[in-house]
Amino acid sequence: MEEKLVSIIVPIYNSEDSLKIMLESLLRQTYRNIEIILVNDGSEDHSGEICEFYKSKNSQIKYIHIKNSGVAKARNLGIKYAKGEYIAFVDADDVIDEDYIKILMYYLQKYNLDIAICGYRKIYSYEDITKERKRKRKLAEKKIRIMAGDEALELMLYRKILTSGPCAKIVKKSIVVSGLFPEGKLYEDLGAVYKWYGRAEKVGYITYEGYYYLQRKGSYQHSKYNIKKWDLIEISNEIVNYVSDNKKELIKAAHNRIFISAIQIFRLIPFGVSKNQVEELKEIIKLYRKEMLYNKNAKNSSRLLALISYINIDSIRIMGKVYDFLLEKLKIRMNY
Repeated sequence: MEEKLVSIIVPIYNSEDSLKIMLESLLRQTYRNIEIILVNDGSEDHSGEICEFYKSKNSQIKYIHIKNSGVAKARNLGIKYAKGEYIAFVDADDVIDEDYIKILMYYLQKYNLDIAICGYRKIYSYEDITKERKRKRKLAEKKIRIMAGDEALELMLYRKILTSGPCAKIVKKSIVVSGLFPEGKLYEDLGAVYKWYGRAEKVGYITYEGYYYLQRKGSYQHSKYNIKKWDLIEISNEIVNYVSDNKKELIKAAHNRIFISAIQIFRLIPFGVSKNQVEELKEIIKLYRKEMLYNKNAKNSSRLLALISYINIDSIRIMGKVYDFLLEKLKIRMNY
């Protein structure tokens, strides 16, 4: 099977502690026809020096340095300079298995997929990777679930199996360029990936966990509320409009996404602040809760939240804060 060129795009910002480990995992790939595009998003540590060193030692590495503009801008710039027919995204503090590209490309080409997706493991230190690799040896058999792009989009909107992140995927470049990352926004992943699924004809999910996602405190998904988090509501509204115009059969799934987005932001806002936003979020929850309650495709947790909102909508915020506290202690994060 021909090894077609895969462009691996890595946005980097102040990642000196993890950069070498991530780069070594890329350079160990058994699939050799790759280019690695490092986009330094104005790092203020030694990340740039590390990138320069690795670039000088390996012709597969391209290095771009820009002023700090955000991860969306960095990824979009990587896409612009990518020469590969296929694109993979890896974050600067994550790690991939040595066969990661090889396995996903095998299924992409065998089944003529637009997007190949694998599972991932959350880790809290790089020492966890050794434990996970030992565990995976017992789960060597791989299976693939092939689906239409619309089914993939539906699963993502219901938060089932498929994630809204760009990592743990290899995607045809023609698909990626049709849905670039919205610059200047948080939750830019969701703002791009729903368009990929929407355009794809064939998507494959492989039961292989080849991507290791390092959990860090302070990432925007896990940080406290600020007004920029309202971007999630704007992107969720954009999805509702997109589905309403192009894929009406998925409208309940789109409503599920904005309902959960409203719950996510609602439970982050401290009591007594951002009163206008709180009232708007309550209106969104009230607008869709009946539909969620009776939607058998929605996750049970979503339907339960809809029920709780009828009993006492503010209790969702209290439960959310208790939930976050307990999960922080257990080093677990909800997978939104």
